Amino acid sequence: MQYTKSGPDPTIKDRIYNFNNTGGPDLTMSQWLLSKLKDKYRIYNFNKTGGPDPSMSPWLLAELKDKCPTISLIFDNTYPLDVKTPSLVDNSYFQEIKKGNGVLQIDQQIALGELTKNIVDDIVNDPDFYTKFGDAMVKLGRVEVLIDGQREVRKSCRVVNKKPFIFGGFN
Repeated sequence: MQYTKSGPDPTIKDRIYNFNNTGGPDLTMSQWLLSKLKDKYRIYNFNKTGGPDPSMSPWLLAELKDKCPTISLIFDNTYPLDVKTPSLVDNSYFQEIKKGNGVLQIDQQIALGELTKNIVDDIVNDPDFYTKFGDAMVKLGRVEVLIDGQREVRKSCRVVNKKPFIFGGFN
């Protein structure tokens, strides 16, 4: 069965499919989705409506409008993805996305999506969060582990390093 991406922006279904191809479990996938891209369009022109994303809480919308005005000469307009405890590893990120305080659109897709809503609820209500988070990180450490000469430290994250030319040899 071939899977086709649903549009120019990956949906939660696209992301789950892509992650499952790495062999990761669903719980780890939800935590893996914490690394995402900027999403300024959610504040001012969600889905080309000229308004904000309706799934965002009014509190978060005001916070983000203050931090990311439409026109700004300030280039450090970063905002933590975990609005409650940005310096800690805990389940507050999941608590906040349930309240509509997901900074990125994918945050709200995780909280509201039929494929991930129950996972978010389980994480929020699980007293064993730290143990399971640790287990998830161990599992992530095993995903496509590269050994010996298979790995490299990239000079630019966007491209693979060029191999050096060796005169008279093949590389």
